[in-house]
This record gives sequence, C-alpha cells and structure tokens, in this order.
Amino acid sequence: EGNSDEEISRSSINNNDGVDSNYSVTRYFDAGKTYYIGIYHANVKETGSYSIKITSPPPFPATAVGGIITEDTVWDLSGSPYIVRSDITVASGVTLTIKPNVTVKVNPKLHISVSGNMIADGVNFTSSKDDGDITTLYTSDYWTGITASGQISCDNATIKYASTGLYCSGSKVNLTNSTISNCQIGVNVQRTTGLNISNNTFLNNPRHIYVNINCIGSNGLRGISENSIAGSSSYN
Repeated sequence: EGNSDEEISRSSINNNDGVDSNYSVTRYFDAGKTYYIGIYHANVKETGSYSIKITSPPPFPATAVGGIITEDTVWDLSGSPYIVRSDITVASGVTLTIKPNVTVKVNPKLHISVSGNMIADGVNFTSSKDDGDITTLYTSDYWTGITASGQISCDNATIKYASTGLYCSGSKVNLTNSTISNCQIGVNVQRTTGLNISNNTFLNNPRHIYVNINCIGSNGLRGISENSIAGSSSYN
C-alpha cells in the first residue's frame, strides 16, 4: 500500500477573488503499489469541482544486455543506458567497445568479465539501483564489478556501487583519470601482466586499492601512481 499518512498540499494566495484557480501538485508514485487519494479543501465557502490526473512518465529508453559476447561489439550512445540483466563475459579475442558518455547499469550481484578486450573510455558503470540518491542504495543492491583477465582501457570513466570496482587477475589494465566511488573495494590486484592505475580519484570506498603481496615485486605497485584517495581506507 502507499503511505497512508503522507500529505501533499498546494495553497493559494487568494481564494476570494471570484476567479477560477487551477493548482497542480506533482508526486511520483512507486509502481505496483495501491494508493488511496483524497482531495480536501480547507475553509471552503462554496462547492467547487476538483479533478485528478495520473499520468505515466514517458518510456525510459534502455537496452537490455547479458550473456557471452562472442564477436566484436559496440555499445553506442543511442542505446544508453545499457541494463545488464545477466552476467556478461567478453570472450577471448573479442573486443567490446563502449562509447564515451554511455551509462552501463548492472543488476545486483552480476558482473562483467573480460577475457578479451574492453575499451570503455568516458563510460559510467553503476548499479541498476542507482537513482542518484545514495540514501536509497544498500550493499545488497551493489553489482559484483568488472573482472579483468584480458585487456581493459578505462580513461575518464566512473565505477560506482560495486562490491569490487575492478578485479585484476592476470590482465593488462589501463585505468586513468577515472573516479571509483562507493565500492566495497575500489581495485583488487591479484595478478597482472601490465598495470597502469594512475591519476584516478578513489572516494568513499571502505578499501580503495588492494594489492596481493605476490604482485608487489612484479610491477604491482609500480603501476599505481598519482591517485587521489578520500574517505575510508587506503592501500593494503
């Protein structure tokens, strides 16, 4: 049911001028709920007529994606946002190119796994539950993140609301000039054949960057430089 004790109102600065007045109140309702709506007028002297109009918002353009990508694929701005409804795997030898300014929203607990190549410069990765209001997002709404065993290029991108924003497992990764925020772990480096994580902003992640001790002597730390860290932890 809808919220039974919620009141929304709109008042007039002049109710006694003999001129018909129209008032409007905008309220967004949750889909699938039942609401009981009453119209009340305080200090009314004469009977009036009232009407209520409920309209649906315009269709929200989105492209549903998921599964194994087995051929070179481009996600362009005309299909944005892309809603990931099942785990995505970019197969070995295949390139997924996501064009700048595209938004990719991933359903909770799902991941994007890259065995081939992903170019995602200027892309916004976030949870499908992200409506811009952090107070409504719980860790149960987080997506798993990007797992890279192939090659990834993310410049000027954003990664938000993931369990692990980017998990590097034997991959060649270029993550530059990007923002990784509100993830449980920003970047987790387990194995790498080439790492460039530089000039990024890590914000409000309980753990910003985790590097496996076995990677420290194999370019694990040398490829991480000039990053800005704020809110929560640090390197581990």
